[in-house]
Amino acid sequence: MSQPTPQQRQAIDARGAILLTAGAGTGKTATLVQRCLRLVIEAGVDIDRLLVVTFTNAAAAEMKQRLREALRHAATQPDAPEALQRQLLLLEAAPIATLHSFCLDLIRTHFAELHLDPAVAVLDESLATPLARQTARRLALDALANDPDTRTLADHYCQARIDPLVDLLLETHRFFVAQPRAARCLDAQLNRFEPLAPNAWNPLRPSMFTAWLLESAPAVRTQIPLTIEGIEQDRNFAGKSPTGEGLRHLTTLLPSLIPLLDPLPNDATIADWTRRLDALLAFADDSLWARGSKKHRGCLEDFLEDVALLRTWCPTDGLDPLDVEWTAARAPMSALLRLARQFATAFTDAKRALGGVDFADLEQLALELLTDPEGRPTPVALEWRERFEHVFVDECQDINPAQEAILQALARHGEHANLFMVGDVKQSIYRFRMAAPDLFQRHLRQWPALPHHQVLPLTENFRSRAGIVAFVNALFDTLMQPRLGDVGYGPADRLAFALPDRRAPLSLHPPEGQGPQGAAPDPDCRVELHLIREVANATASADTGADDSGADPWEDLLELERQAHVIAARLRELMDGQHQVWDRTTHTFRPMTWNDVGILLRSVSGRSGPFLREFRRRAIPLSVEQGDFLDTLEASDLTSLLRLLDNPRQDIPLFAVLRSPWFGWSLDQLVQLRLAGAHGDAWERLEHAAQQRNAHGQAARDFLQTLERWRRLALMSSLTCVLETALAETRYEAFLLTLPDGPDRVANVRRYLDLARRYDPLQRQGLFRFLRFLDDQRDAGREIDPLPPRRADAVQWMSIHKSKGLEFPVVVVAGLSAPFHFPASKAPLILSRTVGPAPQFVDLPARRRHESLVLWHARREERAASLAEELRLLYVAVTRARDTLILVGACKPESRTWIERTSLPPAAGVPRALRATEWIGLWLGGSLDGSIDSGEATFGEEPDTARLRWHFHAGTLEPREPSPSPGDPDLPPDDASARMPSLDLTPAKDPASLIPAKTSASALRRLGPEPDAEAAPAVKPRHRPFPAARPRDDAPGSPTRIGTAHHLFLQHLDLTPEPSDTHLHEHARTLVTRGILRDSDLPHLDLAAIAHFWRSPLGAEIRTHALRVRRELPFTAAFHPSELPAFATTPPPDPDEFIVVQGAVDLAVLLPTETWLVDFKTDHITLEEIESRAADHRHQLQLYATALERIHRRPVTRSVLHFLHPRHTWSALPA
Repeated sequence: MSQPTPQQRQAIDARGAILLTAGAGTGKTATLVQRCLRLVIEAGVDIDRLLVVTFTNAAAAEMKQRLREALRHAATQPDAPEALQRQLLLLEAAPIATLHSFCLDLIRTHFAELHLDPAVAVLDESLATPLARQTARRLALDALANDPDTRTLADHYCQARIDPLVDLLLETHRFFVAQPRAARCLDAQLNRFEPLAPNAWNPLRPSMFTAWLLESAPAVRTQIPLTIEGIEQDRNFAGKSPTGEGLRHLTTLLPSLIPLLDPLPNDATIADWTRRLDALLAFADDSLWARGSKKHRGCLEDFLEDVALLRTWCPTDGLDPLDVEWTAARAPMSALLRLARQFATAFTDAKRALGGVDFADLEQLALELLTDPEGRPTPVALEWRERFEHVFVDECQDINPAQEAILQALARHGEHANLFMVGDVKQSIYRFRMAAPDLFQRHLRQWPALPHHQVLPLTENFRSRAGIVAFVNALFDTLMQPRLGDVGYGPADRLAFALPDRRAPLSLHPPEGQGPQGAAPDPDCRVELHLIREVANATASADTGADDSGADPWEDLLELERQAHVIAARLRELMDGQHQVWDRTTHTFRPMTWNDVGILLRSVSGRSGPFLREFRRRAIPLSVEQGDFLDTLEASDLTSLLRLLDNPRQDIPLFAVLRSPWFGWSLDQLVQLRLAGAHGDAWERLEHAAQQRNAHGQAARDFLQTLERWRRLALMSSLTCVLETALAETRYEAFLLTLPDGPDRVANVRRYLDLARRYDPLQRQGLFRFLRFLDDQRDAGREIDPLPPRRADAVQWMSIHKSKGLEFPVVVVAGLSAPFHFPASKAPLILSRTVGPAPQFVDLPARRRHESLVLWHARREERAASLAEELRLLYVAVTRARDTLILVGACKPESRTWIERTSLPPAAGVPRALRATEWIGLWLGGSLDGSIDSGEATFGEEPDTARLRWHFHAGTLEPREPSPSPGDPDLPPDDASARMPSLDLTPAKDPASLIPAKTSASALRRLGPEPDAEAAPAVKPRHRPFPAARPRDDAPGSPTRIGTAHHLFLQHLDLTPEPSDTHLHEHARTLVTRGILRDSDLPHLDLAAIAHFWRSPLGAEIRTHALRVRRELPFTAAFHPSELPAFATTPPPDPDEFIVVQGAVDLAVLLPTETWLVDFKTDHITLEEIESRAADHRHQLQLYATALERIHRRPVTRSVLHFLHPRHTWSALPA
């Protein structure tokens, strides 16, 4: 390590308990190593008396290696003490390891106190996971048979199915074992739900209200001046009219809302909160908002809706809604917690029977040794405290509460405090592993006020050039807010460009002659933003439900394919232009190599294909993070074989095995199999083919005989034995060796066999359980055996999580427009660290479900935590870059959604964002002009100016000639064409196969059996040219476009002013200016018909309830097939079968006790045709009404179709 900076020197020499907040690239590992060396060399502390806890085994190995090299270097100095040689010997046994490794050593040392086998081992996850699921399933089935409360739990929260109940039980166990003293914590929660216990949610209500107000107030405080400013502008036009006076009154009244945003005292009662909510609710009064003023409410709209909702959870007329919700939740929650306690005991017994523990056991058993039931240190803890002179913790932002308790038990306190914790909460990205970054934040707040405690910063960035450092500071100074995950971006978080004198060529203004290629100053902007305009046709189709089958095939490319195209083109441009990067070894600039580039994505699973294809086309070598080896082709072959052995009547595994090297069937043979029988599934057709006396029949008989023999072997032998037999008989591995990367492929087969061998002790569970284990691992995003990249001299492609700790001269962050995932948004039950189990309110006899207060609170917590993690992932991604940073995503810069979300003030816009591109657009604000293709934005003031160059790319790609397929020599194209009329690929008509799992409301009108003669051929001739383009459905003047334009106009129309002709024409021009409508739409808008509706009695009545009007209201609801006329002719489905239907209602009025529904139609019909046309839409309107009644729990009392052209309203309900 070079000479430490003043910040590093302060951290190296500091005494007491130290929390070192180390930003990205600030040399935290080097600082930690130097502190250890100072203690060993200068203070004479033996290195085996330093406990160094790392996050991964790789980090522990790196730490040991750095210490080894430093000690060896120090030992060669002339004045080096002889004791350094002893320290080198002690280093090999020094406790430098992960926390789990230390806990295992602790447990083995004290096995007698824990009544464990001294040789206790950690169970492999491939063994522990299926064992846990088997145990949970057995307990759940028993509880369902004997406990009514468990049946209620399953009915209310698990769709009355066993698998969701097992998943919930395992999730509950995982939640509690991450807490200190898991059993004690579980018992405490269970005691809260005991029959005689008081309502445990009542005391939490004020704190939940306070949390909501603290979270919402910053955005509202920012919004109020903006609202007043907008109203003042309207007031200038209104003058001294009644409207103008109303606006003036409103502007004088709105500032009085600000004091109401201050939280109430901690001892405030529910009565105090009721009065506060009533005061806030007064600002939602329609009479207060003068005509035309509501459009300026911004985030006030959502805030006032929250106020109204929270008011419903306050006691009224002696009835407390929270008591009702508590009473309904008590029994099922007690059942869940009792089941979790039983599972913990049963699972522990099962693990002990195998002589092992899992990772959660390591933490809980260590805590049992180190702390008593009250959390105080035990004699064992005091003994280990004396062993360690100092305790170091790396990456402390990613520990959970149980791990925190272990570290506090091992560390000394008071004047002898010896805990040194290093971390950066901005890089905490492991919530899925139960990491709790709030623990780090608590230390950050509390330690400065404690004696013998210090919080020290490391902010000098040694990794990135000054332009990237300035960009990071400018971006996250806007985006990171304390209200979002309690992570701000203050002065102690801002990165500084380290060693500006020694790294002058990388500064914002390098000295003359020291920039890339000798240029001065650096002409390159090293931060780029590439946004791909989303295809207009696809957008219109998504919005209107129109058929887009006539679109250009190249416009249907997936977003990731378009991004791969842009990224590959840009990287090829950089390489051909000899893009300059800084060489740390020679301290000069050099041309970029492919190995200098890293492409990072939020998630990589199943996303490598577009990149591999596009990079191969441009001759760019790409090394793809293999991730889970189960995704490789050879592992897929093995899994398909096991699925077939478990259940042969599965078409996809059957064809996969037949086509694979196991049996090597050609495409021609597979076609013959489909022709072998007119009915039945693939297995029945295979049995039919086996009866033929020809070569194809012989191949089918050979396959059936081999498979039957392997299936019998699977019943009698282990899983490993079956696989080894199949591999030996087919010489599968010998075949793999003939392929590119043959040795790697064989190694993957060996990995798969090792995995199966670890599962053999649980063989009694059957193949299905092993396959379920594989599916569970994939669903949870856990990698069973990650593979290293196969190519070193290539562009590196990996997940952001895998990139943590790495750096690249050129970083491409792709997929920034992928929507954020909020798994808790639909969950009927959430486990919260603040309120415990938070269930939905369910009253099955009354068929009522709604969000309880605790669930509403928990969902807001989870959403904020998920958004904060996404923000931290973005921070980790952009701080991997040393020289050049390229950001890539897609957007619709002209769309209403993009404009609204990116024009909000940051306090309101950051929490509302649904993807990272919206955050970047919010930061750029008006600097991002979607009407031109490229530009540059500059932020900040000298000397910390941030520059960013942005580019918009078309959402379409030029068609490329398809590469000829090698095909199958046994099946010429002409032969395939000749067989098309007789080739029946229609599956057997099982009732379930005729019913979709999910559909849209508009698609239901098109569903229904079609004559087979009208079906399109299933196989198309090869090398078929693209069909000629047909007229687009959204062409100006087309019926689809006219309907879309009218619906967009009605969706955005302000209902406050009178619908005069002038107002409607101005509104239309405004929509064109905002990019919502096109100029070509204006001649086709029937504004007179629209005005007629809003002046009609129904329209006028709707306008009186403008605050409760919802337009384009989306819904998702479940229906039994028998409820949908489209499936009236299908065979009777299973009683438990259901279809998820999604749609959007043109206009709904959500009144307190009823709902009105209006569906607009733009058909050009006469009055005589209305009844017949209405009959076509009757069922769709009925579906809308049923969905709204189920979701909003109030009857639909008005349900109408309004035909704009004939100006007629048709009611679906009797008057």
